[in-house]
Amino acid sequence: MDNLFDIFNSSKTTNSKDFRRPFKNTSNQREYLLMVSFFETLRVVTEINGSNLTYRMNFINGWLISINGLLLLWSNMNPTNDCNFVLYTSRLNTDRLENLFGMFRLQNGNNLNPTPVQFHCAFKKLFCLNYFKHSPNSNCLKDLDSILSHSNVEETGNCNTPVILPKQTANLINFIPYLKIEDVDYRDLNIPESNALNYIFGYLYMKCLKKHTFNEWIKYGHSQKDLDKSFLFCHFKAYEDKNKTIFGHFQVPHNDFHDFIFELENIFIEQFPI
Repeated sequence: MDNLFDIFNSSKTTNSKDFRRPFKNTSNQREYLLMVSFFETLRVVTEINGSNLTYRMNFINGWLISINGLLLLWSNMNPTNDCNFVLYTSRLNTDRLENLFGMFRLQNGNNLNPTPVQFHCAFKKLFCLNYFKHSPNSNCLKDLDSILSHSNVEETGNCNTPVILPKQTANLINFIPYLKIEDVDYRDLNIPESNALNYIFGYLYMKCLKKHTFNEWIKYGHSQKDLDKSFLFCHFKAYEDKNKTIFGHFQVPHNDFHDFIFELENIFIEQFPI
């Protein structure tokens, strides 16, 4: 039985026990999985009068389901019998699922039976906190940054400059460098990668408010007062800056401005495909 438990708890971790190693459907592993016949004929009786209690032993049927399920899973995932294919059976148990639901319960004061609304809120919060994580490494893939470094910002005419895409020689893009870049403080920004679009929209929004100071634009800029709790990451991870202001004076972009920048992004992607 110890070897059978080991087969269903195999992992990447190096182990001296053969059956704790990744499942490869070897002859030794199959020998223990063929204990199906043992469980099918197993009978449990009382010591007092010998009455049959097998029907009350749920573990027997559980082992039969687990063994047959593992064999069927192996045949479906490795139909060609690839000798390099392995299966980490420890990932098939309910430990990870129990840990996940345990995190949901802790979000509501260790509530063992959260309501659907509480579960939905906890799931949304944990998803944002765990999915949108800051990457410790920078993106080293080549992009079109050479356009900015080689373009002449003094030229304002319709001078077309051919730009070669990375790893391509036949695909050329006519780039018109008539856009003068004035603000370069974006290089030093510490913008959280989580919900990045909303932070970028807010940054562009703030820049527009500094450039355009007439009253109508200022009124338009400050007309959006609500943070959309359904998608905004900072709703779940509020922080204070040195001035003790929530969200660090985060400027909420207007919905129209949000759509405008989003369409500009789509146009940029179409003009500069990867």
